[in-house]
Amino acid sequence: MIYILDGKSSQLASSYKTFSSDNKGIFRIGAIDCDEQAKICEKEKVSTFPTVRVYPPFPIPTNDIDVSGKFDSKSLRAKAG
Repeated sequence: MIYILDGKSSQLASSYKTFSSDNKGIFRIGAIDCDEQAKICEKEKVSTFPTVRVYPPFPIPTNDIDVSGKFDSKSLRAKAG
């Protein structure tokens, strides 16, 4: 699972960090700031922020989870797991 952010979504960073801490060992979690890593975001075709992308085991395709309304860690864990 990876969080893809931009400068405008940085207010959600503390929620993501809490989720990461609470789920350590369950998910591999990373974060990318598209303002700083534009090439990665272009390659991954990310166009909305924030984006939460789940990378399940190959060959299952990636899954983007909408967190634009409110970051709900219980809902996110259910969708990602």
